[in-house]
Amino acid sequence: MRRFALVAALAAALLASLPLILGLMGSEAGGLYLQQQTALDDQMVYAAWMRQAMDGAFLFDNRFAIESQPGLTFHAYFLMLGWLAKVVSIPWALSIARIVFSGMFVLVLAGFLERVDAREPTRKLAVLFAVFGGGLGFAAWEMFGREILGGSPVRFITGGHLPTDVWQPEAFTFPSMLTSGLFMFSLCLILLIFNAVLDARKDGKAVVPGMIGMLLLMNIHSYDVVLIALVLVGLVAAAVGGEFFDKKWMLRCVLIGLGAVPAALWFMHVIKNDPVFQARAATETFTGNFRGVLGGVLPAMVLAYVGLWRGADPKPKLGFFLALGVPVVLFIAGVKMAPGAGYMLGWPMFALVVGIGMLALWQLKIDKPFRALLWSWALMSLAAPYLPMLFQRKLSMGMIIPWAILAALALGDLLKDLKKSERLILSTACLLLMAGSSVQWILRELSLSKTNVSSTTLHSPYLSAGALGAIEKLDAEPGRKVVIASPAYPALLEGGGFVAPIPPDLNPIASGLTGAYSFAGHWSETPDYEDKRRQALLLFQPGVREEDKAKILADSGATHLIAPSPIVFSNVPLTNVDHLGEVIYDEGGWKLIRVAQ
Repeated sequence: MRRFALVAALAAALLASLPLILGLMGSEAGGLYLQQQTALDDQMVYAAWMRQAMDGAFLFDNRFAIESQPGLTFHAYFLMLGWLAKVVSIPWALSIARIVFSGMFVLVLAGFLERVDAREPTRKLAVLFAVFGGGLGFAAWEMFGREILGGSPVRFITGGHLPTDVWQPEAFTFPSMLTSGLFMFSLCLILLIFNAVLDARKDGKAVVPGMIGMLLLMNIHSYDVVLIALVLVGLVAAAVGGEFFDKKWMLRCVLIGLGAVPAALWFMHVIKNDPVFQARAATETFTGNFRGVLGGVLPAMVLAYVGLWRGADPKPKLGFFLALGVPVVLFIAGVKMAPGAGYMLGWPMFALVVGIGMLALWQLKIDKPFRALLWSWALMSLAAPYLPMLFQRKLSMGMIIPWAILAALALGDLLKDLKKSERLILSTACLLLMAGSSVQWILRELSLSKTNVSSTTLHSPYLSAGALGAIEKLDAEPGRKVVIASPAYPALLEGGGFVAPIPPDLNPIASGLTGAYSFAGHWSETPDYEDKRRQALLLFQPGVREEDKAKILADSGATHLIAPSPIVFSNVPLTNVDHLGEVIYDEGGWKLIRVAQ
């Protein structure tokens, strides 16, 4: 198993590197490949923290907000990446971390699965399912957006919403490998914490690494701590039903959870004293309709429930129907719910769903702690993203993993009496079905790189030589810098889809690579982003009164403008803004203007 794990880890890291390798081959001379295609603006938020670490900061502020802020954010992960970036650059630091932690996750996952009472081929299949598993997204694939535009039969399950395995990388392992080292490091920590929880049943020494894991996780991806808490509550119910409840073990689990307290207290201090962070925390990020979530995990879920039914004795078992009740109740609640319209569940309904899950775990009477943990993780992963609090979508982290492992265990049991060749054929067929969306993800990354457009439609993964020159000149400017770049005009194709925006939005790039404060840089990090983006557009549009432009510059405190050339980008409404300051860079269709104070 260890040799398989090492080969699988290297293969996963190589596959996660493929868009990077091909992307580097397409980079133009004198330009810069940012090495990120998906959610490039989010990646630049991370880059801005890394840039501050490169400049010697230990605590960070928000470079996408011009408002006064105390600069209290501490993020251990991006602090360390910032130190690495001093040696290899920001894009390379992000890519190296993503690839390394992708490989590391496979090794941690294989170690986690050593605990399961299953044959080695089944555990190997569980690794592959958990890494590459997805749902029905490959049958309703769209390059952009969250709605099914074609006539895919999947729409009858999802109500026209794209399954989450099309657009939500953090819920799935391989998309996370392609997009974010932060996600992969967080998934490693989640598994290490669950390992500590299981080990603590017999060994109190496991408490310390578990506490350290919780401390780190609370600091770098705090949402996951809520998911873990729900899973552990479900595990208590399962332990009572399975008659392996132990007070000493539960006390050790509580101690592991307390490891998150110091980071949580600092988090509360920041949110109390930083108004910009308060505004960011209030950003609406609702979980998609559950019908889309269901479409994202359905194949694995069906296999998992088949395995649960076969293991029930006598049949039917109350626990099975209660466990099935969790997705059924969520499906019914979401039938008439428009995506992004608000919270799908209020507190009473959320408590009901969690309660049904706990009753199911109690009634399943699973007497093996590892399997009980898997079922608690699976059921609570469905409920957690509907916790009626903001940033709830982040609570989908790693949702596919428990369902994929349970699916592999069920499939191994179903096929155990067949010939080896028959088991291999059927297992491969199921893996290909599960991995369909992962294949589409890598193809999309390659397509976005080829057409030079991020999944945001507003940013480009390649900086031209002219754009890079403006960024580098801005970086060389002394003092505190507030930059306004022309927002992008998305380039929509007649047949659907997008290509490189005209011009690309350099606002988040400027903050990420130079540490400058951007006036309108990010949809959630910038307070009142839509209004600021509208004002930024006015600066570069023809027909706007000069006194209005002067007011925008005065209110923003802008020190620099990054202006695209109206001649080079002639198919969008742009005007010359040289008179607003001193032109200190002018090459390749881009200008950097030092604003007259």
